[in-house]
Amino acid sequence: MGIKHLCGYIQRRNVVKKYRLRDTKLVIDGKNLCHELMEKSYTGTKYGGNYDVFSEHVEMFFNLLRNCNVQPYVVMDGAHDSDDKKFICLLERCEKRISNTSNGRKKYFPILSHRCFTYTIKKLGIPIETCNYEADHEIASLANSWKCPILSNDNDFYIYDLPGGFIRLNDIKFNRHTKTEYSTYIDTSIYYTENIQESFGISAPVLPLLAVFLDNDYYKLDKAIIEQFVSKELNISHKQAKHKLKMPIDVMIEVLRSFADTSEGIDALTICLADITFLSNEEKCQIIDNANIILKQFTLQNITETENSSLFNSEAKIEVTPAIPFPSWLTQSIRNCDISPFIINVLDKRVLLKPNLEDLTQEFLYEMTSPIRQIIYKMATGKQLQEVIVEHHRENCHMVQTRIFPMTSNLKLGKIPSLNMMQGIEEEERLSFLARTFQFPLENLVMIPKVSRMFILALNYLAKNSGLKESTKGLKFCCLVTCFC
Repeated sequence: MGIKHLCGYIQRRNVVKKYRLRDTKLVIDGKNLCHELMEKSYTGTKYGGNYDVFSEHVEMFFNLLRNCNVQPYVVMDGAHDSDDKKFICLLERCEKRISNTSNGRKKYFPILSHRCFTYTIKKLGIPIETCNYEADHEIASLANSWKCPILSNDNDFYIYDLPGGFIRLNDIKFNRHTKTEYSTYIDTSIYYTENIQESFGISAPVLPLLAVFLDNDYYKLDKAIIEQFVSKELNISHKQAKHKLKMPIDVMIEVLRSFADTSEGIDALTICLADITFLSNEEKCQIIDNANIILKQFTLQNITETENSSLFNSEAKIEVTPAIPFPSWLTQSIRNCDISPFIINVLDKRVLLKPNLEDLTQEFLYEMTSPIRQIIYKMATGKQLQEVIVEHHRENCHMVQTRIFPMTSNLKLGKIPSLNMMQGIEEEERLSFLARTFQFPLENLVMIPKVSRMFILALNYLAKNSGLKESTKGLKFCCLVTCFC
């Protein structure tokens, strides 16, 4: 969620505890760790990225945990939340990424970093799973059940009531551990809810209200509403409230000290909104609904191990739900990090195609692959032939959106099967459909080892559709070499 000003404030309050990381389970925010390790190993993005160097850093980090008898469980974010509560923020990040690249100001991560990260972890035998949507709540729920620490840089975890504590990635020395006669450990720091609440002077149940009244990636209260709220709760003039809000987190903590729990805070906000004339009743109800949605995310007391059974439980079956009506083989593949969760966004009729930033003057790579995505959209939407998918993608130096229909007919492809039909189709027929989709001779495809087929198909498709006609000789050699690997 990203609560503005919170991390800096907590750092200034110095509520950290010294901690020796060893002999414990550890729930890891995979997206955060991936970015942190890429930052540490960064060697540029020439030719798409030095993934071998990055993979070595990932492996070194998990070997460090293993030496300290730490059992890591990595949880990855899935699709963008279906209620679009963070989608605008994600688009803004893409715009900023493009702007930074065009101005040459900042380094950026190669687009396949997350794929390399998950592949390396799976190769090491480390438990890793992907959630359907954003992972924060599931990470906190799992750590709450196991009473173990969380490793992340996301400041949301200061707010959760976590018995095992929260370790910031920034406080980990990635290449250093201490070895004694009795044990091996990593010297770091940890944050416990009780220490934060003691420092703030407010109770743990009230902490989530900070996410409501401070700017975050989901919802932002209008400044005029916050000023009115502070003025009313502290019994000061509107001008004084405006002046105090130059230090927003300080004044909000001062206000929240008077509340016993979140319900008191919501009641106070409701009373405040009743006196505001520039909002309609519908807008006021929406503000309260948004606040309750945020607060619900931080509610963990009713979470049990049974409810967490789908994460890192080989015996649990992933059920097909109305929200994600994909066959179990596909949802399990997404959970196992074998297939990208982007396909889930097709159900919400909008897809974000993150820009791969090499040369902004060149055609966006996704342009040439739109026919393949149309086929994927048709397979995902099934019989909903008229459903339009909105794609957000880069065009030159800006993010734009394009409306695209799932492919409904193609004489060369024949009938396009739905995802639910795929498991019942013979392997030979599936292979034939794959060859037709990528415009590749079937007789050549069957000769290529399974592990190399998608690589060869993608390489061939790129060569054919990007005008790289001279690359076909090299492609034939590459195919030959791959066949013997």
